[in-house]
Amino acid sequence: MRLVGVRVGAGYFDVTGAMTLTAAFRAATPLPIPRPLVEECLLPDDRFRAAWEAGLDSVAPAARRGLLCVEIGTIAESVATLLLQEAGLEVFAELASAGAHGVDLLALTPAEQVLALEVKGTLRAGATPRLRRGRNRQMSLAWLSGDENPAMMEWGLAGLDLYGGVAQLDFALMRWRCVLTGDHDRYLPVSDIADLLNLAPLECRPD
Repeated sequence: MRLVGVRVGAGYFDVTGAMTLTAAFRAATPLPIPRPLVEECLLPDDRFRAAWEAGLDSVAPAARRGLLCVEIGTIAESVATLLLQEAGLEVFAELASAGAHGVDLLALTPAEQVLALEVKGTLRAGATPRLRRGRNRQMSLAWLSGDENPAMMEWGLAGLDLYGGVAQLDFALMRWRCVLTGDHDRYLPVSDIADLLNLAPLECRPD
């Protein structure tokens, strides 16, 4: 794998048609999550398995927080890795453990562009993901380039070196949506898995 020659998209993001995160997710096409991919990532007696198979309503409200949320996130990241790999991307960095800080996945497209992907998982049908806010908003240029992202630092990457994306895996409806960004502020909806293979359409070089 080579990271040399990665195209910098942030300075040339075509904001025509770009949206807020919420609006882009509403416009994104739902893509199927194959059940075998989820089953491949399950543990024998995990909380996620029971909630996934019987539905979130089968879980007591107090038990829907804490460890179950951690397991949903971990399963979502594992399934997203398989989805990207099946599509033809090379995932070269993942969060090492549940609860770790930083962007969830770093992947290389067949066109040798780097994609930083934040992965959200849910068992609540139709839920819309949100990014954490604070001094540096999650997936912003400052956040991606900060010390909260050890994988970025390990690979010598900063926010301007890559494209961003947010994926939401809805395990209640068994579908996922994805949005992409070149300026790490406004987003465009993904309509087909092929949209992830070449991110050049996110660029708009000035005349």
